[in-house]
Parts: sequence; C-alpha cells; structure tokens
Amino acid sequence: MTTTSGAGMSGLDSTLFDSINASSKPKTDTKKANDQMDQADFLRLMTTQLKNQDPTKPLDGQQFMAQLAQFSTLNGIIEMKQSLDTLTQSLQSMNTLQASNLVGHSVLIDGQKAYLDAEGPIAGRADITEPANKVTVVVTGAAGSEIRRIDLGAKPKGSVDFRWDGLDGNGARVAPGVYTFRVEGTVADGKSSSFDTQLWAKVDSVSFGQAGKETALSLAGIGSYGLSQIKEVH
Repeated sequence: MTTTSGAGMSGLDSTLFDSINASSKPKTDTKKANDQMDQADFLRLMTTQLKNQDPTKPLDGQQFMAQLAQFSTLNGIIEMKQSLDTLTQSLQSMNTLQASNLVGHSVLIDGQKAYLDAEGPIAGRADITEPANKVTVVVTGAAGSEIRRIDLGAKPKGSVDFRWDGLDGNGARVAPGVYTFRVEGTVADGKSSSFDTQLWAKVDSVSFGQAGKETALSLAGIGSYGLSQIKEVH
C-alpha cells in the first residue's frame, strides 16, 4: 500500500490557519469573498489529508479535535468582526441622520472665538472655578483691539451665562466677523484670574464621517468641529 510521507500527516497543515488569521485583518476590497475562500480551502485540505494519511500513523483524535476547535474559533472571530462592522455602519448612519437635523441650530462649544453676523448677538458661558468679584467679559477684534467690556459683577463658583449685543463701548454696531472673548475676575487675596469660556455658534452644514472618521459640523465663521465636541444644542 502506498502511503503519503512527511511530518504533515500527523496533523493538519498550519499554513491555512495563518491564511485565515491574515484574512481577518482589514482589507479594502472583496474581504468577505476571500474569507469564504480560505474556509473552503481549509476544509478541502483537511479532507485530503484524512484520505491520504499514513495508516500506520493515523491522526491523533485529540489533535484532530483541537484543530477543529481552532478552526471554529477563527471562523467565529471572522463572523463576529463582520457583525461589528455592520453595527458600526448602522450607528454611523444614525449619527449622520441626527447631525443633519442640527443645520440652522446653535451649538455650544469650548473656545474663545465666535462669529457675529449682521444682526444677532453672541452668547456664551464662563466656567467660574472659584468665587470671584468684578467678573468681566472682554471682547476683542481680529487685530486684538478691545471692543467692549461687559461687567457681570460678583459671581459664585459655577457656570455663568453672558451675552454681547454686538455693540462697541460707544453703543455703535460693529462689523460682522470673528471676535474673541475673555472672561476675567478678581478672586481670593485680590488676585486676577481668567476663566474658560464656551460660546454658541450656528451650524451651517454637516460633513458626514467616512472610513471611521467622526461626523463634523461646519460652524459659521469659525470652521469645523466634531460631533463629540458639542456641549449643548439650542
């Protein structure tokens, strides 16, 4: 009787396991088709080796079951990854739909800059980290020149809302554009302190996230911000 020689007869060829492992990594095209091809190749190789094994050195039953278990695990990982990819796409579509409804609304973001249009005011919020006296909002223009000071008085620790009507210190309406806001106050021992600000901005458009990237909102006059950077919606 003719027998097949080689160390591979006492176990299945490990090359295909490496191939299946490689197939579970991200690819650009025809990933699913390649995964299915690798699984079919594995089964075909396993059947061929069983038919041609050396009768005097048959495949050990425990080893055979272990290799089948390994294949089952790899197959499960591939299927789980496909399910997670589908779930990710569904969640991304949901976020995109929700984000599209924000066009025309105002959102609150961290920062010091906001765009003043021809008519409306600019509103914001300051994070007062400790009780402060003489809390003041300082508005400056593009060149750094001071446009207006808004006195908020003494404030306790916490969030404080403020609003600028778009007028300078003389009561004249300033030109539309990007303005910078700084909030400062006097704290314990007469020390001067600056506080972080958040400003409201209008959503002009939405850029849908592609290839795992976050959906972005284009805010009037100040650029693009990720959906995760939005603190509140008005």
